[in-house]
Amino acid sequence: MTLAEISHILVLCLVLWLLLSKVVHRDAMVFRLFILVKFLAAILLGFLYLDHYKGGDTIQYFEQSLKLLEFYDSNGFHSWWRPFIGDSSFLPTDHLLFYKQPRAIYFSNLLVPFTALCLKNYWLTALWLTLFTAIPIWWCFRQLSSYFHASSLILAILFWPSLVFWSSGITKEVVAMPMFFYLITLSIMLIKKSKVEWGHWLCLIVGSWMLWSLKYYYAALLIPFLLSLVIHSYIHSFKGPIKSNPKITWVIMLGIILSIATLVHPNLNIDRMWGVIIRNHFEFKAISSENAFIELFIQTDGSIHFTTLPWAMISGLYRPFIWEGWNTISIVYAVENLALLLASIITLVSFFRQKERAGFSLPALAAILFIIVSAVLLAISAANFGTLSRYAIGYKPILVWLIMEYWQYNGAFKYSDNKP
Repeated sequence: MTLAEISHILVLCLVLWLLLSKVVHRDAMVFRLFILVKFLAAILLGFLYLDHYKGGDTIQYFEQSLKLLEFYDSNGFHSWWRPFIGDSSFLPTDHLLFYKQPRAIYFSNLLVPFTALCLKNYWLTALWLTLFTAIPIWWCFRQLSSYFHASSLILAILFWPSLVFWSSGITKEVVAMPMFFYLITLSIMLIKKSKVEWGHWLCLIVGSWMLWSLKYYYAALLIPFLLSLVIHSYIHSFKGPIKSNPKITWVIMLGIILSIATLVHPNLNIDRMWGVIIRNHFEFKAISSENAFIELFIQTDGSIHFTTLPWAMISGLYRPFIWEGWNTISIVYAVENLALLLASIITLVSFFRQKERAGFSLPALAAILFIIVSAVLLAISAANFGTLSRYAIGYKPILVWLIMEYWQYNGAFKYSDNKP
């Protein structure tokens, strides 16, 4: 380790100390543990890809950023912004490992400042990027604590194992997930009529664009769901017949917004979306081992069995099961799935055994629908247990959050303005 790298580590420790000094005393221990777990996950992810897989996208993103940095060093940084609007035509193909993969180029280009400042060191880049993106997640946690129980948020957002693992280190998720939770947080602030500063709106615009650019299939569902809830909350505040059936009104509004969303990206066009999903399904089948592939009984022409959709939902939420694990990593993930499955069963049994059910609030209903639709579509499209474990962090933490809130409110799917 060079003197410059040691200095970087010391600066990183100093920044951590300064951040900790800004955290209120009652949250200090949680913040320390959160950052520690994130750092450990970033290091574990790096070792997994370097030593176990002998490569992979996290390594390729870093190598791509090195090539881009080399290009900018020679030609100037005045064009650095262009890949963020989808223009990489100025880059020579020998500097592109991800030729014709705009999302990968977008993320690799985003890495360039980190790579440059971190002495072209993979580990330093991974740690600084993890810290930089952990801060907005912590902000979301603190804001959401005004409306939800902190214990629910601590497990679902800060410490859910697969979320922590895949949103640390050098992955697209490390940038996408803070934006994902920021959109949820700001939407809830708007629904609750909390004060929203102009800086929040700026971050909303940037965050939405970044989430769309990195994980458009997250944004394509999340944004319509959140936007429909926010618009509905303002419409519902007016007197009139629309107030008599708010859930049906919201469903209609969601349908309209989703229909508009299909015009934004070619892969979301109604005429071709199912074809794209089926094509992705069979592409994963071609490259997956027998153990890792998720068999859903789909034909090449797109026709499905009557069990396909429910089995896709179960697969997206709870598989692989323990007996389906084929290596240490898959078994560890299967244990997490088993815990979530048991928690879901216990919660459902409790809910249906209630003599007087509290029912679902509209946000809870929206969350359940979002979870189910996301699980089904991603299980079919990314029909590989390894890949799906990564993609599932876009909806499984919401399910954890929902279950935790149910028990915190003694068996009611709701939320209030103040913590009890």
